[in-house]
Amino acid sequence: MKSAENIKKVIKNLDLDIDTNTQTDQAVLSELLDAQKKSMKQQSAFILPNIRILIMKNPITRVGFTAIVILGALLVIRMLVTPAKEPAERIVKEEGTPETVEGQHFEEKFNGEFSEVRQMAAVGDVKGLATILSEGKLESKLVAANFLAKMGKMPSLGRIPALETLSMHASGKLIVDNRSGSIRLRSTKSQDWLDITEGVLRVHTSQGSREAKLVRVTYDIKGDDEKWEKHKREFADWRQKRADLERELAQLGQNPTKDISRLRERLAKYNETLDGMDEAAYVTYENDRLKLSCPFRHRTAFAELCDGIVRVEWHGHIVGADSVTLLLALAPVRTDGPPPPVPGWRARFDKVYSLDDEEVLRWVRYPFIPERQIYATQEMPYHASKNPPPPGYIAFQWDGKLHPWTIAMHECALGSVLNAIGLKSYEIDGPEKLLGLKLGGDWIARRDVPTDDTLSALERILENGLNRKVRFEKQEVNRDVIIVRGQFKHVPLEGVKRPEKIYIYPDSWRHLNGPEPYSGGGTGSLIRLIKMIGSHFDRPIIFETENLSEITVSYFTSSSYGLAIANYKTREEKEKILESVLKNLSKQTSLEFEYGQRDQIVWFITELSEDE
Repeated sequence: MKSAENIKKVIKNLDLDIDTNTQTDQAVLSELLDAQKKSMKQQSAFILPNIRILIMKNPITRVGFTAIVILGALLVIRMLVTPAKEPAERIVKEEGTPETVEGQHFEEKFNGEFSEVRQMAAVGDVKGLATILSEGKLESKLVAANFLAKMGKMPSLGRIPALETLSMHASGKLIVDNRSGSIRLRSTKSQDWLDITEGVLRVHTSQGSREAKLVRVTYDIKGDDEKWEKHKREFADWRQKRADLERELAQLGQNPTKDISRLRERLAKYNETLDGMDEAAYVTYENDRLKLSCPFRHRTAFAELCDGIVRVEWHGHIVGADSVTLLLALAPVRTDGPPPPVPGWRARFDKVYSLDDEEVLRWVRYPFIPERQIYATQEMPYHASKNPPPPGYIAFQWDGKLHPWTIAMHECALGSVLNAIGLKSYEIDGPEKLLGLKLGGDWIARRDVPTDDTLSALERILENGLNRKVRFEKQEVNRDVIIVRGQFKHVPLEGVKRPEKIYIYPDSWRHLNGPEPYSGGGTGSLIRLIKMIGSHFDRPIIFETENLSEITVSYFTSSSYGLAIANYKTREEKEKILESVLKNLSKQTSLEFEYGQRDQIVWFITELSEDE
């Protein structure tokens, strides 16, 4: 029992958030002790002589003896963990012998990394802990993250659920059903599944069954081997960027003047993107219900048994069914349709979502009225058939009637409002922090109103609502532009799946090459398509050609295009991408694209102090 007590002390000292009195963590301790008996025989030749030397050469004080106990227990834990190449969110592998855990083997030597982490924490070495967080073994990363959180250097992390998170792989459709009187989550093309057994969440894989408090369900996107290899390299690149951001955030203790909130937002975006890449959903067991969350799509569902039937609550709506299919990690639950509208809802909605005769801009702030979600499910094409969760914000245009113009799942910012009233990115110039000012709620702008009048109204709204004196000043400045000449003629690309489409793509981006795979697209005016490209690269478009206004095209944007415009870092890299995109667009449209300079109207954004 002394060994068990020693391990408990180490767990407490390492602050791994393990409750050594719960059934779950007693199983963890039992597993540690079983493995300890096997490994200590091999390690005794190394450990015991060194302990004897320490005892003989040093006074046996309470502090000294405690340090020896901790060191010995750390040796045991280090021998029990397997170096992992998985990302940090996959914290514990499934059960299995050392030879069956993804080809990895337990190391039979002590490398001292845990000891180094403790020493770094003891002296407040934030930079050293950040290095471990970025480059160390997975288990050491967890310990380093906990120390940083405890030191207040990474408060957004909270406490990492060490030794509690398991991974489950899914392929095909995700199904929630009733099996042997308990709720079960499984997929149609994978043998992994989870259920509730005697009030405990358990994951069942080919390696056995494990109890868990949090399960990350990873959707299997493997397909063509060559494409999958490209995806793996792309994922690895994004994971490295996230690790770099975590390290930068951890180092803020060395530079407190940096914008912490901005870094947190960037890190959250990378986490969201990686969850999207992995098609990840998170499963927990709360209040006798199975909670399924998809952070990438901002969706949550609760499943529970009621009279032997699985009932699923989907953002306030109850669906009763023996089996409920969740597509691609919580795509909209299939129901018979949206809930029936409440009588008189439209009159209440129109009273809030409209403009008075002299009003040109309205900000509908939180909290939203219930009729807003009814409008979304009744009037908006995407929402009308699928009953998804409420949008984060909606921008409307008004001409006596309401027209939804922009919809997003995230909170609105000042830059989004300016885009919604018709300003392109190259028509706006201001501090990034000011453009990112959060303006939670919906916006309604009157159509065919001079930009000056709309921006004056926006100034008044921000000053009255937030006491922020934001000002917009129009100036005519000389700017780099793209000049379009020639006559349109579609020349289909060879070797693509949809040659009737126009493909927007750079020659290459990182490990992606060519027009496919594509990640977006649409159908619309050719002029609008070209202006969209210009906006992505902050370049106004000057048309010195005729007969384009009536031309409508269908297009795809490649995955490489989306990643390139989101991740270029230097002006030179940006110009190289733009040149490549325009060259490929010219091949398909017969239009000529040239760089030039023209005088352009730009709105400069500033904020006055309270005294001004």
